[in-house]
Amino acid sequence: MAHHRALPGTRAESLACRRALYGRLGIWSAERTGPFAGILVDRTDRKTVIFWANVGSGLVSLSLAVVLSMGALRLWIVVAAMVLYGSLQCLHTSAFETSYAMLVRPSELPRANGMMQTVMSIAGILSPGIAAGLMALPGVLDKSPNQTWVAGLLARVPNGAVLPVAVDALVVFIAAGSLLFLRIPSPRASTEKGRPSLVADIREGMAFIGRRRGLLWLLATFAVMNFCSAPAGVLRPMIVRDNLAADYAGLGLSYEGVLALMTSAGSIGGVIGGFAVTAWGGLRRKRVYGVLVPLVISGLAQVVFGLSSGIYVSVGAIALNMFLVPIANSQSQSIWQTVTPHEMQGRVFAVRRVAAQFTSPLGTALSGALGAVDPGLAVALCGAVAAAVSLLQFVNRKVTTLEDDVPAPAPKEAAS
Repeated sequence: MAHHRALPGTRAESLACRRALYGRLGIWSAERTGPFAGILVDRTDRKTVIFWANVGSGLVSLSLAVVLSMGALRLWIVVAAMVLYGSLQCLHTSAFETSYAMLVRPSELPRANGMMQTVMSIAGILSPGIAAGLMALPGVLDKSPNQTWVAGLLARVPNGAVLPVAVDALVVFIAAGSLLFLRIPSPRASTEKGRPSLVADIREGMAFIGRRRGLLWLLATFAVMNFCSAPAGVLRPMIVRDNLAADYAGLGLSYEGVLALMTSAGSIGGVIGGFAVTAWGGLRRKRVYGVLVPLVISGLAQVVFGLSSGIYVSVGAIALNMFLVPIANSQSQSIWQTVTPHEMQGRVFAVRRVAAQFTSPLGTALSGALGAVDPGLAVALCGAVAAAVSLLQFVNRKVTTLEDDVPAPAPKEAAS
């Protein structure tokens, strides 16, 4: 947004393209960093990785705030920042996710994973409003007749975008500092002489999944789900325009209002789903059914959304879909954390993340061709495929018995 202000006269379409590019740069750098981040968190102290990833992110935000305050922001600076952000976030996520199993009993992993998804969902809802308020704050304080020294200092901020970026840096530094008072165990270092090469470590993570066909099928199911769900988000505006126009016009709603309603309903559904799995704690046995049932229902909800001509039905389908996401994800994450040895989770999770998520950009790319035919029907067909693939796993014994393949690692093996 600040970069857009620095380039007056830029077309809205160009801004949208740049924003999409910035987002893709972060994802691209995270995908490239992922395998090496996994190796790093398996070889080093995970608390240290989280600490320096936070410090690095804070320094990037602080640098952006300084550049913004000087009015010197350029495209190459934004590109470099997004690449760094993506890589540092990947390091943080890899170390953070692999620490759960060292801190929480296996039976409580679904609850812990659900809690973290709830926190992230709430942050996603609140962050835009907080950022907008911080951007407007200098202008509001500048017009205030009675100012404290703090208000006067904030009122002199030359660019509204400086404040949220600076606050982001401050919050990340506080998060890094809090780690100094926490104990986060790491797996005991290997006693073998020497270490395998980076390529050998990546291959070991791939081989671990390949030897366990149940995990491989579960991973493939999520890859299909990510591929099939991507068009639903991209084509949503076209579906609202083509399928729901008569209904929302009759209710006196605007096109923009309907899109906002759907976004809000999805966000609320995700938060409620996270709270639900946190309170419930998930399945204690056969957690794979806690993954497959939500995935099947989620695919069917996408079918309903694609074919519906009623706003409330469509909004309900989106809310239901997002409600099920944290349930399926928390159960899946708990399975991987349980069956993967602590000392291998970094490598295995990195391979898993890349394999599951690389299909989403492919689904997004396919959305253009699908949208040119029939957006609603295309989304419905994708949902049907996702539901069918998930349903087939109920008769796949490799999947239904995958939790029997590897015993849960003993917590007492952890060493700080």
